[in-house]
Amino acid sequence: MANIDKTSVRSEVSRLKTDFDALCADGKVNAEIKVIMSSMLMILELMLSIFLERNVKKDCNNSSKPPSQTDKDESSLSQPGSNGKGKNENNTLANNTRVNESVTLSEVSVCDVCAEDLSDTPCSHHERRTRIDIVFEKVDETSFRVDKKNHWIHVYSSGDITLKFLHRKRGKEAIIFINIIPRYGGVIIHDCWSSYLSYHHCEHGLCGSHLLCELTFIVETNGYAWAGNMKRLLQETCVKVSKREDKKLTDKERVSLQKR
Repeated sequence: MANIDKTSVRSEVSRLKTDFDALCADGKVNAEIKVIMSSMLMILELMLSIFLERNVKKDCNNSSKPPSQTDKDESSLSQPGSNGKGKNENNTLANNTRVNESVTLSEVSVCDVCAEDLSDTPCSHHERRTRIDIVFEKVDETSFRVDKKNHWIHVYSSGDITLKFLHRKRGKEAIIFINIIPRYGGVIIHDCWSSYLSYHHCEHGLCGSHLLCELTFIVETNGYAWAGNMKRLLQETCVKVSKREDKKLTDKERVSLQKR
């Protein structure tokens, strides 16, 4: 199939719509033709969205797709079922900027109990201690190595309480082990990960950051004005709510948003 210039196709469709609107404004199109043409242009716009957006790659910046399902992560270690993503495990320290590991030899020269000088006392044994500095980045998914194996940090938050739980797995096995969502009956806000959506006893909501990413994808692929307006509305509402102590909109404001 020949390559299609998405920009030129969009421009041509926009030109046709502009010409049609001009004819309607001049009264040169009767009501029946206006309804038919409007429907045809809407169907054409839908077809363009379906076929042309295939050329745009979704990633964690313009959709709710997590980073682990986008580009290959060269810093992660291969695991069974990972479809070959990441490096093979070896005995060297993993190259992961989110975990800083260092080895330091500390000699004991003074007794920490009686302060006696031990510089001339022969060493009887060694004690190994491990200190790992974890650098938390502002990313969608957070993982780091424990004994050179990749682990995931699962975060659950409600009000002013936050739980961070470390587990070897990222999906449903970890959710079952932590055992919060399986027992929860309220509304959970998440990134549309299928493991969360498999629980039907509670209600679900998409987090604001991922909504913005999805709207970004729609704007980039189709240029729809409504998506840009919705993105701006979400951002403005977030700023407004964040400045309030109760962190919510008034009933009047909610009604006003529903009418927009």
